[in-house]
Amino acid sequence: MNKAISLYGSLFLMLSIHAHAQEKIDLAMIQKIREEGLNRSKVMDIALHLTDLNGNRLANSPGYTRAANYAKQVLTEWGVQNAALEPWGEFGKGWELQKAYFAMTAPYYKPIMAYPKPGPAE
Repeated sequence: MNKAISLYGSLFLMLSIHAHAQEKIDLAMIQKIREEGLNRSKVMDIALHLTDLNGNRLANSPGYTRAANYAKQVLTEWGVQNAALEPWGEFGKGWELQKAYFAMTAPYYKPIMAYPKPGPAE
């Protein structure tokens, strides 16, 4: 019984010493990271460009190409060396929805929210 108590006591002592030796939290650095994220973040601007301004990003579509080129341009401006668009193989057709409108006309008029579905790749 004394050996078990001694073992548990030693284990508790080692864990308490280890916990005491943990790295100190740098509150000044945390504040700098917080300041950067809250006041100088460009995440919403980047999201706007990748989604709303470049359109849908279906593989092999014009929207995908615009978004990929935007990402490459931004990374290059940030100083990333050798930012490039890498080929990844054949995909098939690409398409982009330019305009679609659906409405029910009888027995009364009612607009319908719908999107066309692309056909199979040939």
